[in-house]
Amino acid sequence: MPPTPDPRTVFLSYASQDAPAVERIAAALNAAGIEVWFDQHELCSGDAWDSKIRKQIQDCALFVPVISATTNARLEAYFRIEWNLAAQRTHAMAGEKAFLVPVVIDATLAPAAIVPVEFQAVQWTRLPNGDELAPFTARISALLAGTAPRAQARPVMAPAAPAVRPSWLAAALVLLSLGAGLAYWGGTRQSDPLAVGAAQAADNQSIAVLPFANLNADKEQEYFSDGLSEELLNLLSKLPQLRVIARNSSFSFRGKEQDVSAIAKALRVSHILEGSVRKSGDTVRISTQLIRVADSTQIWSETYERKLTDVFKLQDDIAGAVVAALKVKLLPAQRLTNAHQTANTEAYQQYLLGNQLYNQNTPESYPRAVAVYRKAIAADPGYAAAYAGLSLAEHEGMRFSDKPLSPAAITGAKQRALEAAEQAIALAPDLALGYATRGFIRMFSYWDWKGAQADFERARTLDPNDSTIARRYGLLQAIMGQLPAAITTTKKVIETDPLSMFAWSNLGSYYNANGQLKEARQTLMRALEISTHAQHAHNYLGQTALLEGRATEALAHYREAGEIHVMSGTAMAEFSLGHHALSQQALAALIASHAQDRAFRVAQVYAWRGEKDLAFTWLQRAYAQRDADLTYIKYEPLLAKLRGDARFTAMLDTLGLDQ
Repeated sequence: MPPTPDPRTVFLSYASQDAPAVERIAAALNAAGIEVWFDQHELCSGDAWDSKIRKQIQDCALFVPVISATTNARLEAYFRIEWNLAAQRTHAMAGEKAFLVPVVIDATLAPAAIVPVEFQAVQWTRLPNGDELAPFTARISALLAGTAPRAQARPVMAPAAPAVRPSWLAAALVLLSLGAGLAYWGGTRQSDPLAVGAAQAADNQSIAVLPFANLNADKEQEYFSDGLSEELLNLLSKLPQLRVIARNSSFSFRGKEQDVSAIAKALRVSHILEGSVRKSGDTVRISTQLIRVADSTQIWSETYERKLTDVFKLQDDIAGAVVAALKVKLLPAQRLTNAHQTANTEAYQQYLLGNQLYNQNTPESYPRAVAVYRKAIAADPGYAAAYAGLSLAEHEGMRFSDKPLSPAAITGAKQRALEAAEQAIALAPDLALGYATRGFIRMFSYWDWKGAQADFERARTLDPNDSTIARRYGLLQAIMGQLPAAITTTKKVIETDPLSMFAWSNLGSYYNANGQLKEARQTLMRALEISTHAQHAHNYLGQTALLEGRATEALAHYREAGEIHVMSGTAMAEFSLGHHALSQQALAALIASHAQDRAFRVAQVYAWRGEKDLAFTWLQRAYAQRDADLTYIKYEPLLAKLRGDARFTAMLDTLGLDQ
């Protein structure tokens, strides 16, 4: 028998963005003598949130889900848990009496796929902005008194026929809102610009972990909720039985109004894990739920409230529960344990903040990340993951500094980055991140190809499913002239990181170098669909167009490719158009501004123009400068006129790339 509900209470379930309208509804009901419960008013600090919510939904007389564009967009997770609990109670009541009273407060036309089917089987009420409340209040009073007529058997906003769940309509509206565009994969044209590989069905053991919602009033705490989501994603990705979407792709939907079905289609997954995080002092509360996308069923949910000192055990518990819900059979040697552990909670929080700053990928964020990683190390001098983070932040801060750096400053940054990576390896010999970081530094700053290859191969053995490690290894393969292998590696990266502009751009550049210009164009257009301002993609599309003899198009792409490529690309494209004076003007500007740090790009222009002697002069200058772009020499297609020259072979030999 279901529990006897409190005859006085109406439970309002809503997204926090809709609070003003919900407060008006609650005030009108209270004025009519109706008791209303919603957590903004009732939940006190220190309450066991999950048990309180479950009890209120179990005991209330009426459950009112407040539906809007916000809830359809799935911006927060906690109300989703409330909705599923209400749906479960509806089943237990078996139609015994009216219980669900869905309310729509905006112009939403149809329920998204996330709306439980039980909500769609009853009549919906429209209360724009929570106004015009008198008839609604009267209806609620009548329902509580047992005098209201039974609701219609279908929602008034749903299609009259056929009587099917209308999740397809919401998905269609989402796809229409994305605008026109072409998506390509392996030459296959898709109609949905986010539907990477949409012709392939999602396998049953595939999952995307969406960024957990930060429920703290302090938005600065977002680094913590993001960090926990990413760490959980990394845990699950250790299982080869699961296809887990990489952070770049799964986090790309933050703040976008797309429902779970649209996200799952774009990422080609069968399951979505989402949740929310609230941190108060030394306590953290995490609510999670696992959704099977095919029928929008919540197959597992739980809320945890633990001390921060237990956060790693908490992550292990969540990962284990997800694996059990997906019925993944663990092999005897497989253990789900976070490799980035520390006994110091302050060090861990600083590490997560450092990760967020590093992931912003800006000249300003890298120095800030360095400072924060150093705080983590100060709190725990034995924290290997923080040393790996410090290493990357030091290195990338040097590479992408927005201020000119002296040779001494560059050398110092490279040395600090290498030392931090080696310290990470010394502290944690089984941490893949340490080897991957040292391999990246050896590749870009020390041109130690064999050392970099050994590091990447060790990292991939320790963590074969890390897409960032694989993407960087693909770049090393290209640098060493192993283009078919680089293409294969990077295509596999895209399987788990389908919305990575960097992976698509890299793949396009490898196709250019391999002479597969049709594939290059398709791939790079895909990169631009992901990010219309992707300078890498515009640069490589400029290459494609030049190689195809489309100099005017190349000029247009180079103008969108960032300062250095505007100048070098313009010099090459104008030369191909026969505008030699304009070409020379652009080249002169390039030399005037970047002779001291980007000699390789000057050599590239001379090579394209067929001026071999000057091209080799500038390649020698690039070598003397330790210009990082020189690492691309073996596969750079715009240097084709230099190949076969003994000086080119000698340069490869000097760089250790002659094999």
